[in-house]
Amino acid sequence: MRYPKARKLGMTATPCRLNRKGFTDLFDTLITSDSIADFIRQGWLSAFDYVSIRPGSYDQRLIDGLSKRGADGDYQVKEMDAVLNRRPSIERLYESVLLYADGKKGDKHQPRTEHC
Repeated sequence: MRYPKARKLGMTATPCRLNRKGFTDLFDTLITSDSIADFIRQGWLSAFDYVSIRPGSYDQRLIDGLSKRGADGDYQVKEMDAVLNRRPSIERLYESVLLYADGKKGDKHQPRTEHC
């Protein structure tokens, strides 16, 4: 390491990793922020609905069949592209967007104004 005594700051939006490992092997202190619910109440985020793939569905089986993982434990983009970036999967995704989001905006929240 070039600067062995340097202090390091690690930041992540996903402290709960797919590989079930945290960051305690890399960092001594974990500092967390407000929750998503807090940010919604404060007006920084919009309320949202979450729609997921049905357990046991064809799409879930495709995802469960992905085997290659990167060093961070996440799926590898190349394998996801080869398995999921196919016309049938894209058509199902498009149908889901029409079913759940047709005509809806991504953010219905009014912009927040700051007072200095």
